[in-house]
Amino acid sequence: KLAVQKDTCIFIFATIVNADVLAIISKADAVFMDILNTFIQPIETALGVKSSHDMGLTHGVKNYDQYHHRIDAVNFTLNSDDGLATQTYHEADLILVGVSRCGKTPTSLYLALHFGLQVANYPLDEDEVDAGILPPALRNFKNKIIGLTIAPDRLHQVRQKRRPDSHYAQLRQCRHETQGAEAIFIKEQLPYLDTSNRSIEEIGATIIALMKKENTWTNY
Repeated sequence: KLAVQKDTCIFIFATIVNADVLAIISKADAVFMDILNTFIQPIETALGVKSSHDMGLTHGVKNYDQYHHRIDAVNFTLNSDDGLATQTYHEADLILVGVSRCGKTPTSLYLALHFGLQVANYPLDEDEVDAGILPPALRNFKNKIIGLTIAPDRLHQVRQKRRPDSHYAQLRQCRHETQGAEAIFIKEQLPYLDTSNRSIEEIGATIIALMKKENTWTNY
């Protein structure tokens, strides 16, 4: 029950689908406005169809199993970012490998959120690039790896914003690392793609196509 003070006017704006709950609320000593039915009834009449009156559709979640699967994928991806948790790589659907700042993290999160993929990403450091072979943490998972590369001048621009005028951001260093990473991808016969002038959506679509081609796409 609503306790109403004298000379007080209460307005109730309802967007509730459940008819039983609406019936109870409508009995309150207040000005009651059913927002949904104000629009739904004329629409039903005009279209000649009845509303399903399903709850929760405004949140866009129709398949809760798929929703939770994607949340789990995002959590895995966050916990496996930037070379973390290499001991869980056997659980990964995909491992993105490339030099620092080539787009691994945003791509990983995009694939996790939109496709439910558990994506790890591993940054090749200068020593690993110079060694010219896959790091030990990756050697048993070649079938899950897709490499990312980037034009040296673009990488220079990105790194300059992060660490201006550092050795890390020098164009010569960017060129050395990207060329070394690509040499590893070619030597190990790993698929890879250039992220320089592509949106995250384009990169994601290309990766999905590569996974289908390599028969590693199993989620959907």
